[in-house]
Amino acid sequence: MDMIDAETGGDAQTGGDSQPPYESPTLAALPPHLRPGQEIACGTCPSSLWHISGQDLQCYCRTMFHVTWTTSKPGNISACDGREQAQTRM
Repeated sequence: MDMIDAETGGDAQTGGDSQPPYESPTLAALPPHLRPGQEIACGTCPSSLWHISGQDLQCYCRTMFHVTWTTSKPGNISACDGREQAQTRM
């Protein structure tokens, strides 16, 4: 069952989001070729803390208390309840 409306990116049951998705200021400041792909949930999650350490971009999840993505070891989280919960709190 497809719960996401492909055109709006919103929930098909509620008719879509009323606000644009969250964008990390750290990721927004990076050139597109250095950012993780759109397919990872952490890229648009308000609970993610993106930071640069030396030459490595890293993401720490404040919900799971875990580093979920690094340049040297990219994660592949495509959906996460924590992301959805954080977006409803905004």
